[in-house]
Amino acid sequence: MERHAFAMKVKSGKMNDYRKKLGEIWPDLTTFLDRNKVKNFSIWNAEDLIFGYYENEDGAKLSAEEVSVKDAITAKIDDTFDWISTPGEDMRLMYHNFGIVRENKELIRHRMFMTKLKAGCEEEYKRRHDGLIAQRGDTVDPGPDSNFSIWSAGGYIFGYDEIDTTKVKDFEEISGKGLKYTYNNMKIKIGNAEFVDSKEKIDEKGTIRYLKIEYEIIKEVGPDHDKTFEAQVKCDGKILAQGEGKSKKEAQMHAAKKALENIK
Repeated sequence: MERHAFAMKVKSGKMNDYRKKLGEIWPDLTTFLDRNKVKNFSIWNAEDLIFGYYENEDGAKLSAEEVSVKDAITAKIDDTFDWISTPGEDMRLMYHNFGIVRENKELIRHRMFMTKLKAGCEEEYKRRHDGLIAQRGDTVDPGPDSNFSIWSAGGYIFGYDEIDTTKVKDFEEISGKGLKYTYNNMKIKIGNAEFVDSKEKIDEKGTIRYLKIEYEIIKEVGPDHDKTFEAQVKCDGKILAQGEGKSKKEAQMHAAKKALENIK
């Protein structure tokens, strides 16, 4: 199986047009994908970034006729975005840990992330992740994560991951720290810009897993002029830590800092 990834940036003010046109071309696109045995095709959007991933059989190539069909489909929507990756070429594969890939995608929950590389740090990022691959050696990760890959293009990092939903509970019970997803050197990156130093320390220890982070004010104590707030931070709906402060923002910051300390 060959894995491929691509990325675009939606032009300013064109997101609604992009979504509308994507819906219009979707029937033709899925017919094209099915005809050419393209599997696991997915597209995600975060702000103005678009990340796509798909798989095909080893050595599969499009005929000249099918290339023309693909170009015609793309032409119906390409006025809404600029390419980040080079059309027709794969992005640079920065890291992979495929593990045991699940064939039944109905039992898979996808997770992805997009982020911007610091200027001049692409080779260092690759070097550190090559080190993780070397450290892993021939060990095959049993999951629940699998098919994990990180790609780079245009100064951005894009990650793709599959989670076997039938194994997540078992993993949490075995590790006792399931919500941290710390196995295989993968750690959660959370919090706000105020904690960049803490994040960088986590960066040095392994690949970062980007998950949905939510903050919630759970308690307010004291008169209006002298209140104390208590906040909790959740990861995928699970509580990571709690913190107090004299403002809601301060309470959230303290909760984020505690959560970061807990996953070092």
